[in-house]
Amino acid sequence: MSAQISQDSGLTLVEVLVATVVTALMAATLFRLTADVSNGMANTVSHAVTQNIVGGYVQQLRADFGSALDVNVYSDAAPVALDPTDRTQTFGLCSSWMTTQNADNWVSPTTTDARGASVANPNFVRTLFTLNETTINTTSASYATPTNYWVGYEMRANEATTGGYSMWRVTCTDTGGSADLASSTSQRKIINFGQNFYTQASGQTQVICSNSSGQATSCAVTGVSATTSNVGITAFTFRLPFQKNDTNLAGKADLVTINQSDVTFSDSLTTNMKRKIDN
Repeated sequence: MSAQISQDSGLTLVEVLVATVVTALMAATLFRLTADVSNGMANTVSHAVTQNIVGGYVQQLRADFGSALDVNVYSDAAPVALDPTDRTQTFGLCSSWMTTQNADNWVSPTTTDARGASVANPNFVRTLFTLNETTINTTSASYATPTNYWVGYEMRANEATTGGYSMWRVTCTDTGGSADLASSTSQRKIINFGQNFYTQASGQTQVICSNSSGQATSCAVTGVSATTSNVGITAFTFRLPFQKNDTNLAGKADLVTINQSDVTFSDSLTTNMKRKIDN
């Protein structure tokens, strides 16, 4: 009986190629789905974080305006004191800028790097407005005289490794009715704008005053002395100095940079803020 020779069965080259292509397509689809889910989660986390930051900022700002004895609004022109060592000539300017009083650092939010590109001036500081506040020591067992202090809201350039700009809240003690220099422990970053800062913004452009009839009016701009304060104004509106710029640098993205929806939400809550102390 002759032996039967069996023929081996296997995959042809075409079948192998088809299987490889199908596997590659499935892998690419799974990778895309995973990436989309990851990006979606990152966006959700980012939105939650910024909403929490904006909520805290709004609460703090409304409290500051509500208890203010006076509000000083500044322009994009650097305040000028005849004597830089005399803080009474800059009145209520509670600002980290006071440590140097370099006018260029106030008026120039951008500079040119070695490549000729426009970047944030690393020394930029511009105070938008300051508020004269009062506090009482509630822990004292006997009567305590109210104590005045100052609060300033200012825009600064971020560190060079991060880029962009942030808003800071600065507090200063009071001596004889004038703001003292701010200590390093009294300064807190409250909102990161990234590159999306409207560089022409100042307190003059972002703060709106309302008269006793509720009509919007221009706020008095504080210069050297207290004669241009807004002590008679009882309601204020503040708009975040945000401008969308599509110039965010690669590698410098920030999870907690606010976006337009955050700004719209915030501005809706900082309209017609009442100053509760009447003077």
